[in-house]
Amino acid sequence: MNSTVLADGSYAFSPNAVQTVLLAILCLCIMGVICSLTTRSLHKIILWFAPINSMAIRKQRHLRLVVDVPSVLASLGICVALVVMTPNKQSATWVFTNVTDGSGWGSKGFSFLLGHATTPRFFKFCH
Repeated sequence: MNSTVLADGSYAFSPNAVQTVLLAILCLCIMGVICSLTTRSLHKIILWFAPINSMAIRKQRHLRLVVDVPSVLASLGICVALVVMTPNKQSATWVFTNVTDGSGWGSKGFSFLLGHATTPRFFKFCH
């Protein structure tokens, strides 16, 4: 959080629920604007943002295997490691039906909808 710690051990700044939701909405709006850009604009952003990766892939198509295959294998390895190394596993019923309200709003429905709305957009943006 990079906030300074006060003498009593508390943080100088601690966001409340409204600030957290407003930040999430701001992030969604920024991602929405970026995802609404034309292909040409996105291509220019990618060339600016990741010049080494995009130029290498553009010049030599076989380098996609060098980039994509290790990414997929690393993702699968992380998933397997998490399943194997997790000491106390929950049941499938608990995993798919339990909603933990960490929003501070006191509403499991709101927490579910907020999580459901933001996760796909985040992964779409990262892809």
